[in-house]
Amino acid sequence: ATVSGLSAPDVELHAMELPQIPNADPEDLRRAAHHEIERLMSFELGKAETDLWPIPPSKIARTTAIGVAADKASVNRLTSVCDQAGLDCIQIDATACALARFGWILRQGDDQTGDVWGVLDLGDRRSRLIICIDSHPVLARSFEYGGRVWTSRLAESLGVSTQTAERHKRDHGIMPVS
Repeated sequence: ATVSGLSAPDVELHAMELPQIPNADPEDLRRAAHHEIERLMSFELGKAETDLWPIPPSKIARTTAIGVAADKASVNRLTSVCDQAGLDCIQIDATACALARFGWILRQGDDQTGDVWGVLDLGDRRSRLIICIDSHPVLARSFEYGGRVWTSRLAESLGVSTQTAERHKRDHGIMPVS
């Protein structure tokens, strides 16, 4: 079994302020949230899968949930890749959420502490920052600057090839060359 991940621009995360309605049917709230996610997302109507998860209450922020929209074509492409590889895809996840879960496992966290912590993922094409309260991701941002851009700028500023710049980057900061 496997879990596949989607990143921006194939998935969008939206902070939502859902009303606290006593005795409300959870399915009615989910449907209302679905319509709000559709209003916020940049995908065409009917072209995205949507869902949400609640976040812990805050005295400062009014956000009560994070809504997610994923491009249906990208979701179908991922499940097809898994099928072709003979894998049983049990979940397609937003990369930010998967990183938060991974960070929580590494931290050996306890949901009762109220810890605020984060994961900074310095990817090849993009970088991501995920801020969590306990095990719950509450803020996710993606930046257009990844390792490839850093290597390119380093090569340009040093007047060397990108291969040489990559070696310098690894030797002096990101990871040792094996």
